[in-house]
Amino acid sequence: MRRRLLVALIAVAAGTVIVLGVPLAILGRVAVRDDAEEQADRQADAIGFAVVSRLADGGTVDAALLAPFATGGRSITVTDRQGRVTSAGPPPGGNSIVTDIDLGDGASVELRTSDDETERRQLVVVGVVAGLAAIAMAGAAVVAVVVARRLNRPLDELAATARRLGDGDFTARASMSGLVDVDAAASTLNQGAGRIEQMVNRERQFASNASHQLRTPLTALRLRLEEMTDIGDDDVRTEAEAAIAQADRLDATISELLRLAREGAAGPTTATDIAALVRTESPRWRAQAVGAGRDLAVRTPETAWALASPAGAAHAIDVLIDNALHHGAGPVVIDVEHHGSTIAIDVADEGPGIPSDQERAVFQRGVSHDGSGLGLSIATNLVAADGGRVTLVTPRPARFRITYRSSDPSREVPPTHHG
Repeated sequence: MRRRLLVALIAVAAGTVIVLGVPLAILGRVAVRDDAEEQADRQADAIGFAVVSRLADGGTVDAALLAPFATGGRSITVTDRQGRVTSAGPPPGGNSIVTDIDLGDGASVELRTSDDETERRQLVVVGVVAGLAAIAMAGAAVVAVVVARRLNRPLDELAATARRLGDGDFTARASMSGLVDVDAAASTLNQGAGRIEQMVNRERQFASNASHQLRTPLTALRLRLEEMTDIGDDDVRTEAEAAIAQADRLDATISELLRLAREGAAGPTTATDIAALVRTESPRWRAQAVGAGRDLAVRTPETAWALASPAGAAHAIDVLIDNALHHGAGPVVIDVEHHGSTIAIDVADEGPGIPSDQERAVFQRGVSHDGSGLGLSIATNLVAADGGRVTLVTPRPARFRITYRSSDPSREVPPTHHG
């Protein structure tokens, strides 16, 4: 923006200087020429007056009479009434100004004046005009820089405020600059930021309240399950312990989602062995698949280190597996692979896949053909918070992929907290 303003202002100044400067230089040259010709005419008149006076007294014209006038590069030639020619002064070299005066009865005076001085004066005039033009351009450039900064500074501040809002700082506000149009945009941006801040605060408050309300009955349920492990037989104790594990996982999930709502991430991003994580969680996922009458297969390399939040990655894979079990068919397959500088986790099934009208919108909040439409949106946000992404590799049958940046486990990678 600033560069365009500078170019525009300097172009206007240059155009003005050209429009005014070129005619001024031409007029200056013409004025100098006219002045030189007027001086030559006056000098020729003076010579003619002296010659006429001498001829009127019956005298003759000689070089001594003309010598005082033949100075400064002037050459004089006089023709008297008898046709005699008398000259004084060397002929000027190069261009010259020639002035002829008719004295009557065949007598005449021719004055030749060197044009060098006239040309020098013309060059001086052109130089003065060019110097003034250069000064004007320099002044215009300074003014252009000042004006461009004056106009561009509030626009830069407005863009910086918009970037802060985009980064999640909803307290950012644009200041007023005194420029009507920019202030109107800043006021509109501030109003929108205020409304967004209110909505985000309401959502965070709701998430906090919901997590609190969920934890109370969840704690009571866990206590009842712990009592069952004390009084029940082995089968009851086994089932109660499994239920407690699920309750603990539900409590952890609530904490992860609450942290996501508040901080934009489910946990600190660190070097995580995705292959080990998938193998650790696979018994639980396999149990879910068996409960749904389906099979689940896991294929992983020995290690697959990536920059990710372990809790966020596990929950994102949970979402994809749950999606495959609810909307797909046939066995669910989890593949962990190295893809260059990234680690990919694919979750696929053999169901009908994603309807063609939902392929682009499937990750948007609220988009689902028979569900809440929140799962994929939450998974996308969790993975994006770690610098990864969730994509739909093939729509029919559905194959989703989570991609993280790979990590070198030999290097110490300090956890990256999001806030």
